[in-house]
Amino acid sequence: MYYLESFPSWLIVFMFMTSAVLMSIMIVYFIKFVFPIRYSDALSITVKSLITFRLIGAVSLILGFAIVMSNTAYQTSIMNVAEEAHQIERISNAIDIMNEESRNEIRDKLINYSKSIVKNEWANMSYSDSYNGDPITKKYLHELFRSINAAQLRTENNNINFREIYLAEEQAEILRQRRLTNAHQEIPSIFWGIAFTFFLIINCLGALLEIDNVHHNLLFVTVTSSVIGLLAGFLLIMSHPFSGNVSVTAHPIEEVIKTLEMNRQW
Repeated sequence: MYYLESFPSWLIVFMFMTSAVLMSIMIVYFIKFVFPIRYSDALSITVKSLITFRLIGAVSLILGFAIVMSNTAYQTSIMNVAEEAHQIERISNAIDIMNEESRNEIRDKLINYSKSIVKNEWANMSYSDSYNGDPITKKYLHELFRSINAAQLRTENNNINFREIYLAEEQAEILRQRRLTNAHQEIPSIFWGIAFTFFLIINCLGALLEIDNVHHNLLFVTVTSSVIGLLAGFLLIMSHPFSGNVSVTAHPIEEVIKTLEMNRQW
């Protein structure tokens, strides 16, 4: 699945639709070859009605519901990354009234941590063994926490609200873990299994249709299969929020890095 997601979105949809149509034709002709029986028009109408109003509706609902679930997870992940960037910026704003030594030390740790998210952690988040995230990024997060502790020990300014700084750091850590968890969200296999089962049933029933000289019944079955392939292609594109061409980007954190670096120069 991850290999397929590396292709352009239009190509994924095209591949799924083409594969569905070819598989449909193979199933229909295979069954008619094994059982070379010509069926009546009445049976043809009954089978068409069953395919159109029962099975197509069921598989469309299943795939449609899965697409909605994927889109919800995608939008939630976007909001989570935006909030994570906000908490990083919140720490930066809260340390502005510290002395120069403490301020620069904490801001350097923030920059290291944020850059490590983008460069070290982001590309590998979706892999099955990355629930704990990148170890270098995690190390920078711990260094950030220690630098805040050190600043609190040596500060004499009672106006500095360290509680707010610690809260922002804690929220950034929680949001990081939530991002890592969201990166592993995917559609349960049962959705794919049920959809494929309905696809096979539709095409097996399609073989019961009488295929005349103009092959209009075969066209009906293949168009039906192409619609299922279209929905399945969209589902694959949306199924993993942090991988593929349609994925959550690190843009909010990259913008925060620019702000941190500008503040560091002042």
